[in-house]
Amino acid sequence: MPEIAPFQALRYDRSHLSSMADVIAPAWAFLNDSTREKLYKRHPANIIRIAWNREEPGDETNESYQRSAYFVQSWREQGVLKADSAPGVYLIEQRHQGDASCNAQIGLLASIKLDDIIRQPITNVGPRNDLAAAESARQHFQKLVEATGLNVFPLVTVVDDEQERGWQVLKSQRVKPAMVDFQSENNLRLTVWKIDDPTVIQEVNQNWKTRLCHLLGGDSILDAMLFYRRHRQGTEGTLEEDDPAHRVLTVVCPSSADAPKVAKNKASDVTDDGAVLAIKERMLLDWPTGLLMRCVRRSTG
Repeated sequence: MPEIAPFQALRYDRSHLSSMADVIAPAWAFLNDSTREKLYKRHPANIIRIAWNREEPGDETNESYQRSAYFVQSWREQGVLKADSAPGVYLIEQRHQGDASCNAQIGLLASIKLDDIIRQPITNVGPRNDLAAAESARQHFQKLVEATGLNVFPLVTVVDDEQERGWQVLKSQRVKPAMVDFQSENNLRLTVWKIDDPTVIQEVNQNWKTRLCHLLGGDSILDAMLFYRRHRQGTEGTLEEDDPAHRVLTVVCPSSADAPKVAKNKASDVTDDGAVLAIKERMLLDWPTGLLMRCVRRSTG
């Protein structure tokens, strides 16, 4: 069962920004060198400087990861990044503004136990799905976690909640004021509701206690977090049951007709079903990087 748990998110203080769209980045599978350069120019506090800091001339080994850690510390001291007031889980809705035929995609951003996630036969959907790239990505995520103490990139999973009882509970929370509501550059409107009521979280877990949580995207992220936990266990011994290293930042999505098709398609932008499915596919996989981050060390919040 996917036991969802609240976490105290590290997030941008919007009083320092004109728009959240200036500082978020696409999911890892949709990042490339060209996109990184665009994000560097977009805003001096764009998450890309933490998530995928570029190597500079004269850099020593892993110096880019030291810069990532520096930006985390510096932006926290400046108030650009702040810890959320209390732990919670976060219901996110992505709605395409330019195509009414594409229904809104919802997901729940939560902390999930590493051992609760089941790998699909085909995951790591997108342009970064060959073995060499997957290993390179795994090393990147592991170095990033070790340097910054943050889980920046979330996994994407689906829960086979056939009756959608858990999702009905979650969707009912949308009557509350949204924590974040903005439009991104790719014509998506993103709305986020924080859920910190323990009874709501308990009810969702109760409905999902016999369900399975399948990995749809992020094999390398999962591998990196497993390596990180093993490293901690090797240096510190047995970790306490509630240690953050046992969990991973995860977007949980409802099972749908599109999810199996996404899992079978390795191309992120071309499918047999045409452009509409391509939009839906991207909405299912491309959850923003930098919207909310999770600390993996107790000492960092």
